[in-house]
Amino acid sequence: MCAGAERADHRAEANALIAAVLPDTGKSIRLGITGVPGVDLVGPIPEELQTKIGFAAGLSASAKERDAAQALIRFLTAPAAGPTLKANGVDPA
Repeated sequence: MCAGAERADHRAEANALIAAVLPDTGKSIRLGITGVPGVDLVGPIPEELQTKIGFAAGLSASAKERDAAQALIRFLTAPAAGPTLKANGVDPA
């Protein structure tokens, strides 16, 4: 699931959160080229060629793992996640 995390404890935490909320997520998309063997992210796509996608997070009223979902949202939106997101080509606006 989360192969890109450098620290094993972060990878384990991310995998546990993803596994807990995955049944309630519906469809998702994968952005970027990070994690592809032999491919390195060297910089952003030039602004005039860029297509930006906004993201929002929320919980379904029927979510079975509400605490895990809330923890994932907190994890992804924490200021400390900014450098990791940016290093992987995501602008944490």
